[in-house]
Amino acid sequence: MSLKLVLEKYVSLSYNYAIRRNMRNEVGSNQSCLTALFSTINPIVVKGGANVKDKYLRFGDFIKNKRINHPDELTLKEVSKMLGISLSFLSDVENNRRKPFDKDKIDLFAELLGLDEGDKAVMFDLAARDRKEVPSDIEDIMMYGEIGEMARLALRKSNAGEISEEDWKRFIRETERKKDGDGY
Repeated sequence: MSLKLVLEKYVSLSYNYAIRRNMRNEVGSNQSCLTALFSTINPIVVKGGANVKDKYLRFGDFIKNKRINHPDELTLKEVSKMLGISLSFLSDVENNRRKPFDKDKIDLFAELLGLDEGDKAVMFDLAARDRKEVPSDIEDIMMYGEIGEMARLALRKSNAGEISEEDWKRFIRETERKKDGDGY
């Protein structure tokens, strides 16, 4: 997984956490850095024009949309059987009355519906947002890896005003150039 994607997910979680905790000073002082970071990274777009930054998009809404708009017109019953869960549980998840699936079920859902990596990443992000935790697909690297330590340090420096909006933009541009083979 690219550092850019790791940082994107971690910044998104940190921003949402700060808003939930009503940390107006941290959010206000860092909002321009977050805006800069997200403006340089292409958002993952969901059918209908929504993206993972949409604060009202929920995991259940996303999977329901994917199920209903699938070319095979899958029913709740069909998908619940494929996932090995009860119809009522799937209905509750789709209607946001229960917590999102775990990592294995998200992987299976994505595989069964033929979703791409972008849709799968959106599901992990939305599930994490609903559970108020780090997305399970990046938890190991974010919480226990050296890259996660560096990302958390960079975000804390940004909160302290030591990293500017321009620094974030430059980092993303350099990462993109490196990825494209142009070097630094």
